[in-house]
Amino acid sequence: IIIDHHHRSSPSIIIIDHHHRSSSSSSIIDHHHHPQLTRTDAASSSMTIRVIFGTQPLKSRVSCVDDALVASAEEAARRLAAQGGEELAASLSMRDFVKQAGNDTAAAVAGVTTLVVATTTTRQGDAPDNAMRFVRKLTLLERKREKKGDAAGPPPFQNLRYCVVGVDDPDSDYCNQTAKTVHRLLEALGARPIMDARLLAGTNGASEADSAALRASLEQWQRDVVAKAAMTADGGSDAKERDEKNDKEVH
Repeated sequence: IIIDHHHRSSPSIIIIDHHHRSSSSSSIIDHHHHPQLTRTDAASSSMTIRVIFGTQPLKSRVSCVDDALVASAEEAARRLAAQGGEELAASLSMRDFVKQAGNDTAAAVAGVTTLVVATTTTRQGDAPDNAMRFVRKLTLLERKREKKGDAAGPPPFQNLRYCVVGVDDPDSDYCNQTAKTVHRLLEALGARPIMDARLLAGTNGASEADSAALRASLEQWQRDVVAKAAMTADGGSDAKERDEKNDKEVH
């Protein structure tokens, strides 16, 4: 998990990101003006890329941080789908992702090749309401496998790849806890991470400059996900070695 405090634009927002480079070649898709992400519906049997999210909208309006987070995850998914020639399914909250498969997490994952996970965390350290069920299901699966030990059989998510991005209040003691937890659980259950979880921090009500800095880091995350997914597809273990070498050079 990549964490870097070197870029601080103000006390109200901290970019936690070793790879921050602003660029005009990429843009965040406005979640309100592009609601139709889907190329396939939830019942499709084709192998798909899907965005799942855990967010905490404000009571009176949509949280600008959550909105930017989900929109960025959707753009990353679009690019991955275009790169791999895969279908792109509708974005779902983590709760609905499990619910539409009859609360069977393994069944929900079965028809997906890639999960793009975007999430926040409550100030109490819990997963958001629309992500809590998914996190609990993953936790139960992990515990069952631990109890079975060698008799557990192949990991249930061994055919799944994924990436995680989180944005949270930097003043919280539990900043990005849900993103860290989901990343760890998916990997423990056999899923293959495209890259380390990207952990960013931001608050609602930030200045225009701070909001722009957060969007730039989300854009860089999009580019990194697509680039590292291509490296893995092209070179297998060789790509992993190159990836690790590149990470060391960056850090």
